[in-house]
Amino acid sequence: MGKLSYIFAALLVIIVSCSEKKVKQIPLIEGQISNYSGHKAYLYADETPDIPLDTIEMDANGTFSVAKQCIEKAGFYYLRLENGGRINFFLRPSDYIHFQADAKHLLETCQSNNSKLLSNYWSLEKINLNFNTGLKEISTKLSQMGGQEPNDSLYKALHTQRNKLAQQLRDKCLKISEQANSPIIDFIMLNIKAGNQSLFSMKSDLQLFVDNAEQLTNDEQTQALFADYDKKIMQAYSLIRAQGYYQKGEQFPELRARTNWNEALQLNTVHGNPIHIILWSGEDLRDEAKLKQSKAMMYRYGSKGLKTIMIAYTNNKNKWLSNIKKHRLPYWHLVDTLSLQSPDLPKIGVRSLPCNFVIDSIGTIINRDIWGQELELTIRSNIEK
Repeated sequence: MGKLSYIFAALLVIIVSCSEKKVKQIPLIEGQISNYSGHKAYLYADETPDIPLDTIEMDANGTFSVAKQCIEKAGFYYLRLENGGRINFFLRPSDYIHFQADAKHLLETCQSNNSKLLSNYWSLEKINLNFNTGLKEISTKLSQMGGQEPNDSLYKALHTQRNKLAQQLRDKCLKISEQANSPIIDFIMLNIKAGNQSLFSMKSDLQLFVDNAEQLTNDEQTQALFADYDKKIMQAYSLIRAQGYYQKGEQFPELRARTNWNEALQLNTVHGNPIHIILWSGEDLRDEAKLKQSKAMMYRYGSKGLKTIMIAYTNNKNKWLSNIKKHRLPYWHLVDTLSLQSPDLPKIGVRSLPCNFVIDSIGTIINRDIWGQELELTIRSNIEK
């Protein structure tokens, strides 16, 4: 009987041991945050920043572990510390990340000895921090000039300094991208911003964005995550290509917009030379100076051959007609009631309203997206022909 009890106890130990192995959590991230012992950190997904995925307890040495079970898919995540510090990660469920940092100098000390991707990610963040700091200093100097006598040379010097700063940081980003050879790193790099200032622009770096979106959506693990990004890039690509097509020397296309009586307007019946076409929201030009200039052009050159056509993109015809009267717009007027969903806008590469074209009497585009002195000179020079 004693022998049977011993065997039973041994089996029980084995069963319990096996059970413990089954429920043992496999680490996704293991590491240490110095100067943070005994505190907590919270794991979040970028897409759900209000709901922590896990609460992580730091031991007496600041070491911690995040279990793989905390995430279900590839994506951008971050650890939020109790002192407000944030550590960004790009994680896949298959990852194992070894991580170290110092809570007192978080961004400067983040490092991983087994993840090249994250090391490059944090390097890009440091570059972005420098970018923000540099731009802030220049912006402060520009603001201080506001109450002083105009100093064109200093103003130009600060703008040159800003452009130089952006170029230097851009070059550093490209170097990191080349070394990393990762579409995730390229995505982070291409979307670096400081306020409204970007290191990379959709227009000048279009092919970089297109290639990046294609790589991200060709990977099964990241395809769903970047599907919307890919869609936006391709929409922008189509707009920019269309915008490039409908430029100087091209024929202005026939649009679906109609008069208030649902009649088409043929450009050759307008008898203008030149014709100023303004595409707007039907509410305002979002810029009083542009509205004021368009009216001034008509009063000055209307008797000499200039004609202006305003095409409103709105489904509220009553408001459109009311605004024509309110702003006293002495033009030909058309409306497209499909509003901003009109297929004509992407067709001719219109990314925002208002947008304008100057065309000749037979519909050839002379110029587009011009205001101020450039618009004045374009209209005047074509009237004098």
